[in-house]
Amino acid sequence: MIKLTINNLPAELGVALENESKRIGKSIDDTAIILLRESLGIPDRPEKWTNGLERLAGGWTEEDFQEFERNTAETRAIDEELWR
Repeated sequence: MIKLTINNLPAELGVALENESKRIGKSIDDTAIILLRESLGIPDRPEKWTNGLERLAGGWTEEDFQEFERNTAETRAIDEELWR
C-alpha cells in the first residue's frame, strides 16, 4: 500500500471531494480512491466493471426499479390492431 499526501490541493477540488464523499456516504480517503480508480479505469472488482454511467446516473434501489417497472409496464404491451 502506498500512502499519499496531496499538497496545495485547490480549494474547489477539496470542496468537491468533500461534497462527493457526503453524497456517496464514504470517507474522504475512500472517495478519493473511488474517484482515482474510476478516472484511471481500474475497477475495484471485476464484477463491478461498468460503462461508467452509474456514477452519472446514480443507482436504483429494488424499490425504485419495481416502481419504474410498474409505471412503464403499459409501454411494453403490444397493440394487436397496429400489427394487422
